Amino acid sequence: METGIHARLRIMNGVLFEHGKKIARVLRRLRGLPGLSVEEKHLFARTLSASPDERWQMHENFLRSHDLYTRSSRKKYGFK
Repeated sequence: METGIHARLRIMNGVLFEHGKKIARVLRRLRGLPGLSVEEKHLFARTLSASPDERWQMHENFLRSHDLYTRSSRKKYGFK
């Protein structure tokens, strides 16, 4: 039996996913949902299973990745 990060990595339809127990549980419930790709279902499950602090961290990482984290950088792109 594998341990560590390699035990949690899984390939589905050629895409590498990291499945935590909570994400996998939500993903099983979303399996039959029509109209979403496997990747979209995984992102949705990850968001639903995250704690409020984890969701906030994901939000901040998204802003940083698009250079929108600071007020001055948002103004540069036309946001208030």
